[in-house]
Amino acid sequence: MYCPACGVRAREGALACASCAIIFSKWKPKAPASAPASAVVKLDAPYVRSPAAWGACVAVAVILFALREHFRGALFLLDFVSLAVHEAGHVVFGLLGGRFLMMAGGTLLQLIMPLAFVVDFRRRGQPRSSDACLAWVGQNLLHVGRYAADARAQRLPLVGGGEHDWTYLLETVGLLARDAAVGRAFDFAGCLLIAWAGVSIWDRTRSRRSSRGLILAAFFLTPVAVDAAPAPEKAVVRVMTRMRASLRYRPEAPAPRGAHEWDARRVLEAGTVNGCVESAKAFFALFRAECPSCRALYLDSFNAAGEGGHAVVQVTGSDGADFIVDAASFERLPGRVGLDGAALAAAVDIRPDKKGKIVQVKDRGDAFLEKADGGYRMTVYPPGEVFDGKAVSRSSFTTLAGLEGALADFSAAAPVDFAWLRDRGLILPFADAGKTAFVYSNPGGGLARYVIYGRFPALPEPDDAEKREPAARERHARTGGL
Repeated sequence: MYCPACGVRAREGALACASCAIIFSKWKPKAPASAPASAVVKLDAPYVRSPAAWGACVAVAVILFALREHFRGALFLLDFVSLAVHEAGHVVFGLLGGRFLMMAGGTLLQLIMPLAFVVDFRRRGQPRSSDACLAWVGQNLLHVGRYAADARAQRLPLVGGGEHDWTYLLETVGLLARDAAVGRAFDFAGCLLIAWAGVSIWDRTRSRRSSRGLILAAFFLTPVAVDAAPAPEKAVVRVMTRMRASLRYRPEAPAPRGAHEWDARRVLEAGTVNGCVESAKAFFALFRAECPSCRALYLDSFNAAGEGGHAVVQVTGSDGADFIVDAASFERLPGRVGLDGAALAAAVDIRPDKKGKIVQVKDRGDAFLEKADGGYRMTVYPPGEVFDGKAVSRSSFTTLAGLEGALADFSAAAPVDFAWLRDRGLILPFADAGKTAFVYSNPGGGLARYVIYGRFPALPEPDDAEKREPAARERHARTGGL
C-alpha cells in the first residue's frame, strides 16, 4: 500500500500517512483534468519509457560493447560472489540432471540468482533496485562471454582445475569452432542489459529533455568508443610479444611429433613449437582470445617452386585491408632469452674460440653472455661491434637468475610495434589482388611464391593438410590455380 499523495509506502490498514499525515479516506486527487497521462509516473512503469531513452539504450550498449575489455572486471567485488554462486551451480544442477546440465549449471545459477533479485525488487515496487540488479545480470553475462570465448584457447585459470565448462558445452552442441562468436553474443547481451538498466534509472529521475541530451551524447561518443577498442594491429603485436616470451623453438621437446599432429592447446601447454604450423596455430588461438571481434583466418600454403609449405595467419586490419602474419618468426622479436648452462657453454658461431651467447638489441647494442669466475658475466658492445669494439659495460653475477634479470632490463628498451614487425618481414602482403598467394623465403635460397590452398575461420581439427596438399599441388600444376 502506498500513499496516494506522496508515494511513500504505508502499512496495510493504516488510516493516515506517516510521512505527509493525510487521512486516506478524505484524500481527493487534485491533478488538473488537462494534465497529460504521461505526467503521472506509475510504479510499475516499464524499464525504459521514452523513445529517446530507447535510442540512448542502444547507443550506450554499442559504446559499452566496444570498450568491454576495459571495464569487464571493474566490479571485481561482485566477481567473488558470482564465482561462489557459479561453483555452487555445478553442485545444484548436477543433482538434478546429467553431465550437460551439471556443466551448464554454473552459468545458469550465476544468471538466475541476480534475475531473482530483479523480479523480487519489481514485486516490492522498488524499480531502481531492480534496475541495479539487472545491471548485475549484465555484468555476469560479460564474464560468461569471456569464459565461452576461451573454450578452445583455454587460457583462463580454472578453479580447482578440471574440464573447461564451455569447451564441453560447445563441443557437445557442435559450436566449438564458433566459440568467439558465442562469447561476443554473451558480451553484447550483457552490455545491452547494463545500458538498459542505466538508462532506465536515468529516465526515471531526469526530464525528457535530459533523455534527449543523453541520446545525442551517446551517438556522438559511439565513434570515439569504437576507435578506443583494441585495434587488430595492436593485438598482433601483443600476441607476438607474448609468444616470444613464453614459447621456444624446440622440435624434439617435450616429445617428437609430426608437423600437423598437435593442436594449439597442447602447443601452448608445452611451451615449445616444432615449426610454422604449430606457431601459426598458437598465434591464431591467442589472437582470437586477445581480440574476439577481430577477423582472422588460418592459412595453409605450399611452395610453388619446390617442396614444403608455410602456415600463416590472415588478419583484417583496422582499415579493412588484409595482411599476413608470419607467426613462425616470433623468435626474431627482442625479449626474454632462455638461458641455461648448455647455452652458455656452446661455442659462438662467429668466434668458435668463445663460449657463450650473443643477444642483439636494436639501437641498444650487442650483449655477450658467458660463464666467468665461477659465476656469469654480461658484456655490452656497441651495435654490430661485439668482440671488435670497445666494451660499453661489463657486469658480473653470481646466479643465473641475476643474469636473466639484467638481460631482461637490457632487452626491454627495444620498442616493438606494428611498423617494427612490418619492416622486418613478419607482416607480409598478398602477392595478388585475389589473395591467393604470398612471397616468402625459399628453403633453397632466395624468395618463392607460396600458393594458399586452405582458409579456415577456426583451427582445423583434425588437421588434414598433409592429405590435402598433394591434390592442391596437382590442380595448381594442371590449371595454374586452385
